[in-house]
Amino acid sequence: MSVGSRIKERRLNIGLTQEQLAKLIGVTKGSIANYENEVSVPKVEILFKLFDALKCDANYLYQDDMDIKPMEFTTTLAEQDFLTKYRKLEQRSKGAVDMLLEYEYEQLIINQRQHEAELQYTKEESEEQPGLYARRIRRGGVANNAPPIPKKEHKMTKLNHFEGAYGAGGGQINDNATMITIEVSEDDVPEGADTTIDIAGDSMEPTLSDGDVVYVQHTNQLEIGDIGVFYLDGQNFIKEYGGDELISHNPEYAPIQISEFSTFVIQGKVLGKKIEGFVAL
Repeated sequence: MSVGSRIKERRLNIGLTQEQLAKLIGVTKGSIANYENEVSVPKVEILFKLFDALKCDANYLYQDDMDIKPMEFTTTLAEQDFLTKYRKLEQRSKGAVDMLLEYEYEQLIINQRQHEAELQYTKEESEEQPGLYARRIRRGGVANNAPPIPKKEHKMTKLNHFEGAYGAGGGQINDNATMITIEVSEDDVPEGADTTIDIAGDSMEPTLSDGDVVYVQHTNQLEIGDIGVFYLDGQNFIKEYGGDELISHNPEYAPIQISEFSTFVIQGKVLGKKIEGFVAL
């Protein structure tokens, strides 16, 4: 039985709903559903809260892994150097590192599952039509009397979606931002997009409005003039990247300066709005 199944089993055994458990540990109901369905994994601090709320310990949640021989935990010199630097950071800076690490890890899990789903899809398709792939020909080749290869059925793809996570205004503080997994038509997703994000605020009007949903490509590299997703001194923004400042498209908002003392992370590039497909920016 998986860790997510153990969480659900224990929750039901002690008579808690997902909403009740969420309130006890300070997350959303959607986060509990994601833990139980193994869409995401609880952070370390959330795990300890889960132990208290579920009245159990790590031995219960991870009991099915107990037959695995424990590995010696070793670190490379680079990892030791990272830990030494991390421990010297202020709490605000540690929060920025933690947020980026959690995002990267969640992205890794989603990509792995998406890859597994694609492999399963190909396997099932080849089993249903065993002669189909044998008839495929190289580019420029000719097939004699080969029937046409049928088109694939409409295909869906999975993306991360952050609910209320980023602000196109004064910024958002999102210690408990919820990330869920959604399915959208592959035809509606711009190339490179791996995440969708809700917009809050009006500082990017008319380009982006409050309530819009945007497609984002996870990257830490932007060109001047790109619209991006940023973490700056404890807050999250969607703005135009100006190198040493974040620029709003609404003239009522002044640019936000990025100083040499700022905790600043580029988290992604906004590719377009989600409006019956997408509108490129």
